[in-house]
Amino acid sequence: FTILFAISIILIISAYVFSEAISEYILVRLGIDHFNIILMNIFTLVFSLVTSVFLFTCVYVLAPDRHLRFIQGLPGAIFSTLGINIAFRIFLMFMNHSSKYTLLYGNFGGLFALLVGIYFVCVILNLGGKINVFFSR
Repeated sequence: FTILFAISIILIISAYVFSEAISEYILVRLGIDHFNIILMNIFTLVFSLVTSVFLFTCVYVLAPDRHLRFIQGLPGAIFSTLGINIAFRIFLMFMNHSSKYTLLYGNFGGLFALLVGIYFVCVILNLGGKINVFFSR
């Protein structure tokens, strides 16, 4: 189940990066107009959200000792998906606008920021499981 969590987080990160940066760069290079770029970004964002909700629901249904139905795993999966996407956006804004952070911590600044980001992701995933326990009673 840890591997399934890792795969789902990697898919979410790759879909987020693909929707924000890579897809726009590829579509501009191909000469596709701006309207289609917006549609592609919306499609990749929706696809990443649906995929992550599905993967988190599978993890939350298969991981516990107690048998849960697929519907019972949805509240925690939706919370985890939204929480991780919001956390990634805040983390990226923080890293993009903090020039003094690397000045203060030097080369270890990125490592510290990564550890803080991983901590927040783990807290969000744990809270998603707690939400499922609350709603499954």
